[in-house]
Amino acid sequence: MGGHSALPVGASSAHAIDAHGRPVLPATALRGALRENLEAVLRGAGQPACAAGSGVDPEHPPADGAGERPCTLVEGGRCITCRIFGTRRGAVEPGDRGFSSLILGDAKLEGEDVEWSDRQHVAVSRSHRSAEEQRLFMRRAPWIHRRTMVARGHTVDPELDRYLEVAARATKHLGSGRSVGLARVEIALKWEEVAAPRIASRPEGVAAGDLRIRVRLESPTALGTPHCADNYRDARSEIPGSVLRGAIGFALARALPDPDTHEAFQRLVDEKDGAHFGFSYPTAAGLEGKAGRMAGPWPVTARACKTKPKEHGVVDTLLDRLVVAAISNIGEVAKVRVLGTCTRPGCGAPLRGARGSRACPGEPSRRVVTRLAIDRRTSSALDGALHSCELLEPGNCFEGTIRNVPEEARDLLAGALTLPIHVGRGASSGWGKVSVEVVEGSALPPLLDRVAVFQAALRRHLKAAGLAVDDVERLVPLTSLAPLLPDEGDEDGRTALEGALSVVEAWPVIARRFIRDGGWDQRAGHPFAELAVAAGAVYVARLKPGICVPDVLEPLRSIERDGIGRRRHQGYGQFIAFDPFITQRSRGQ
Repeated sequence: MGGHSALPVGASSAHAIDAHGRPVLPATALRGALRENLEAVLRGAGQPACAAGSGVDPEHPPADGAGERPCTLVEGGRCITCRIFGTRRGAVEPGDRGFSSLILGDAKLEGEDVEWSDRQHVAVSRSHRSAEEQRLFMRRAPWIHRRTMVARGHTVDPELDRYLEVAARATKHLGSGRSVGLARVEIALKWEEVAAPRIASRPEGVAAGDLRIRVRLESPTALGTPHCADNYRDARSEIPGSVLRGAIGFALARALPDPDTHEAFQRLVDEKDGAHFGFSYPTAAGLEGKAGRMAGPWPVTARACKTKPKEHGVVDTLLDRLVVAAISNIGEVAKVRVLGTCTRPGCGAPLRGARGSRACPGEPSRRVVTRLAIDRRTSSALDGALHSCELLEPGNCFEGTIRNVPEEARDLLAGALTLPIHVGRGASSGWGKVSVEVVEGSALPPLLDRVAVFQAALRRHLKAAGLAVDDVERLVPLTSLAPLLPDEGDEDGRTALEGALSVVEAWPVIARRFIRDGGWDQRAGHPFAELAVAAGAVYVARLKPGICVPDVLEPLRSIERDGIGRRRHQGYGQFIAFDPFITQRSRGQ
């Protein structure tokens, strides 16, 4: 059973493996085989069953000859196989809590590792009884005869469990080679008793209304990007707030008897006054929850050594930019020294933009898998269905925040964190399973302490350059921790920031980039992307004469608490004032 991972050298095809090199049966292949056999059983019993979610029953094709359509074979909705395994639709229908009733992960080998064999195959020409030209190939397969592989999952609709039992008993083959005696299997379902989720416990930290959370991936995860090629889908390096909000919302909707009328649930997900689910950024092993280590994007002003970025660390150039902005005449230019090369002894390499995030020097571990959809009617590959996609590996950790949790919804949210939660694509195939836990404490020092440290560091820089320090107490640096979607007519969010502070005279430094940010709307069934200011943007405001930082402390706390711009309930527009990184890691210190 191939098509799941990169091929080893010398092999033309290979059995699917996991991140540790052990053989697996991909959940997509398991679901496909179960569906194919259940369709055959239903048709044999005279019940309608469309072909692979196409909405077309091959036993009774439509008179108009039209192709794929939404499944309506059963009065009032989809056929049984579509309800269990899902369809090719891109949107969740009203009243549904997911795309399919069955959530099933990969089947993994139990017991010790297995041996692998390389089998050579050749296609023979029957006309002259010799090898066909270019038909010699090598297949790498594991010796798993009479071994047990276990796939774990759950069902959403108990009424359909008996049909799943039928599908398991009817399935006798998996993968390729069944015509030559390979791929024989025996499948059995074992139902486990699972305790009902508790929606009444409250972990530490929930009572405050703001949570710092850690998200750990427990299965391969596909976090889609706004743009992707036809045959290749890359993955994000962070978990958007909209993804986590939707995952927790769907988990609660499945657990609650009537979520549409549940007051605490509606209060939690209210777009105006509900909780703000922030972006979660990767955290390297050993740094999870480390005091003072905030998981978040690097500021645009951050720089790293070009030759040894991981070994020599990351520095910030904002103080140098402020020193340059303070120059008032041509004679002061010669006094200013701008950080442009690595300060490590013996290095001197140029600085470049920093990669990764604050708590993860590199990218999260990931791999590329190749997938192919099979047309069950013709037992051949669907046209245009071969593609590769990036998956984040299990074990990756992300940290973020859930802010402004309403008082009446805090117990509900605490219970939601114990439910089965899936993020990203392929949840029905077991992808994107995560565990969410509350991390005690805050990674940010108090605002007044940040102000004092920043002003002291900037004074030292200005005095070293022989420049005046009169405006230090009027400067307010703001750093974005998530993409920003400005309001209409606001190019990059400055108008909203000026409105919140109300006493801004000028912007000495503005460092930002623009991106297209978006995803897939499960309700509407189509992709979307919007122009946004990339996370890590840095704005430095100079207050009006006579106004100092202590006069705007409350507006600054309001900006940090509520953010600015649109879709703040999905984590967009989150800011911090007087970012500690400006001074803690400046010039490598």
